[in-house]
Amino acid sequence: MMYLSILKKYRTPYERARKQRYKLLKYVCDKCGAYNHIDQGYCGMCMSTHLRKATAKEKTQTLSLIENVIDSSS
Repeated sequence: MMYLSILKKYRTPYERARKQRYKLLKYVCDKCGAYNHIDQGYCGMCMSTHLRKATAKEKTQTLSLIENVIDSSS
């Protein structure tokens, strides 16, 4: 019974990877636009302190861009 609930939650490996990527896009830098998965007080790319929570719209747009790049390369 428990196995069926896991299958319903993550139907394909593709959906599982998308969910994991979505979890990593938590914070975005206002200065350079880079994403960070933890709020360490500064951006990992430009060392700016302008971090904020990423919106759901930003996350889905970024994921669709990543998927388009992956699809076009293969």
